[in-house]
Amino acid sequence: MTNAPAIMFDAVNTSHLPKDALWVAGYVDGHWPTFASLKKSHPKSRRVSIATSAASVADVLDVENGDAIPQQVPGWVVRMRAMGRNPVVYTSRSEMGVVESCCTAEGVAPPHYWIADWTGEPHLVSGSVATQWANGSSRYPGYAEGCDTSLVSPNFPSPFTNRKVPTMATIATPTKKQTVSAGHTTVGAALVATSVANTFNVSPNMQAVLTAIGGLIIAVERWVSNK
Repeated sequence: MTNAPAIMFDAVNTSHLPKDALWVAGYVDGHWPTFASLKKSHPKSRRVSIATSAASVADVLDVENGDAIPQQVPGWVVRMRAMGRNPVVYTSRSEMGVVESCCTAEGVAPPHYWIADWTGEPHLVSGSVATQWANGSSRYPGYAEGCDTSLVSPNFPSPFTNRKVPTMATIATPTKKQTVSAGHTTVGAALVATSVANTFNVSPNMQAVLTAIGGLIIAVERWVSNK
């Protein structure tokens, strides 16, 4: 991914989406489930999935009237993170603080934000990874008729992809030599962790954790070497 902002389009009618769009977004649920069709219509585009319900799984949760509500965000964010996702919430600029407060109240680290702020000019709202600045209307036409147009930061999380996990049959048991070699490499990491704990200004609790991890790794490596 480049360091330059990108342009993303979304529309309830996918025929309005520019064929050469680098980024497109679509819904996985709701009244206009368009995301599945994007794979065929825009195979070379970066595709972002949007959920209108907190019960659904997607890259983005749509928080606006008729869709998910701010109070549902913390639970959805926790669930997406447990699945290995890096969640984004789409909401208006005026509701961004409400969503933030709901996450704080539940002790949940806030998600990334895709903010709707229709000004007719490309921009990024502070604290957002994407800002929707046009809605395809005559007042805020954007770059494509009938499409929402967003400016996307290079910090926008990568869309989630399932990774194949090797089966047990494909995992070979390491030899003692391989294990000891890996142990020596890991000990280096353990010593670095201990050094970080002793050198940098981290909290006492974190110092204890890093030092304990370092000591445990070294002890295991010595036990393996003596087997």
